[in-house]
Amino acid sequence: MDHPPESCRDVVALLSDYVDFELPLADCGEVEKHLADCPACHEFVERLRDMIALCRASAPGTLPAPLS
Repeated sequence: MDHPPESCRDVVALLSDYVDFELPLADCGEVEKHLADCPACHEFVERLRDMIALCRASAPGTLPAPLS
């Protein structure tokens, strides 16, 4: 189903809180409904989750002397 661009922009603006489980339940339902009907936004949230997982899996390194 095609969604108006502003609808997708509204959902993308909420995705960070959504994937961090910080979005109010009422908003989660709206986001999930949109994601179920919008392949582009669904793909975007999956890539966002992948990126977050990669960042969390990275071992923090020590900073070089000039930056520490």
